Parts: sequence; structure tokens; C-alpha cells
Amino acid sequence: ALGDEHQVTLTCMNNLAWIYNEQHQYQLAEPLWVEALATRRRVFGDDHLFTLISANNLGMHYTATGRYIEAERIHRDVLARRQRTLEAQHPHIMISMTNLADALRGQKRFAAAESLYLKSYDLQVAKLGPAHMDAQITADGAARLYELMNRPDEEATWRARGRTSK
Repeated sequence: ALGDEHQVTLTCMNNLAWIYNEQHQYQLAEPLWVEALATRRRVFGDDHLFTLISANNLGMHYTATGRYIEAERIHRDVLARRQRTLEAQHPHIMISMTNLADALRGQKRFAAAESLYLKSYDLQVAKLGPAHMDAQITADGAARLYELMNRPDEEATWRARGRTSK
């Protein structure tokens, strides 16, 4: 047995939480993410790559369940830690910017969300290319933002850049 604090155990816990999340069984996913995060903080520390991945996942869960203020708090913390510990153009920083933008969009803080989507997308395209999945996810978020803002021309532009263009 690997034990409750082994990295493989924690990764399996995280993966099971994702499965529950994809099935919209949020009540089953959340305790797994909370436990994985608490354990990774205790074992690896607050700034460790795996800890920040767990925090990011919990923040995404909060966004998915409409708990945008909690999601914002987590995503701001993860973004600050990643900016402090990773190279400036690291893809995880850009992912954190997009996830924070999603939480702000949920709060209808459109100007702040727009700024983050645009910055993240520009960085992702420069570093990873426009066809990269991360850039497309950011474009999808921007498209949803412009839809909420009733700006159909910009929504169409961003849908064409994202994964949901048809």
C-alpha cells in the first residue's frame, strides 16, 4: 500500500474528483479535492507544483458550482504563487489567469475578466500557438463573456478562435 500521503494516491484522488466533476456529481468531487489540497499543503508546502494544481482544481470546482467569490480567492492566490515560483511565460500562469477570469465573469465583473482573458490569450498564442488547447479554452471563456455582455460580433470572433466554433 502506498499510503494516504503518497503522490500516486493523491493523484488518483484528484482524478476521481475530475470524473465526479464531469458527471456533475459535485458533492462527491469536492471532498476529494479539499482532502487532496490539505494533504498536499501539509506534505509538500503551499508553493509546490502539485499543491497549486490541487488548489487550482478546487477553484475550478467552485466556479463550476457558482461559488465565484471562493473561486476568485483561490485563483488569485494560485496565480500569485505561480508568478512568484515559475518563469514569467509558464503555461500554468496563463491557465491561472484564465481561471481567475472565469470566476470574475461569474461575478459579472466583466472589465476585469476581459482584461485577463485578452492577456492570457495573447501570452498563450505567443508561447503555445493559437491551436493549443489552452488558448482555445481561453478563447471560449472570452466568447462566453462577450455573449453575457451582448456583444455578438466579439463573441463570434472569439468563438471562431475557440474549441466551440462550428
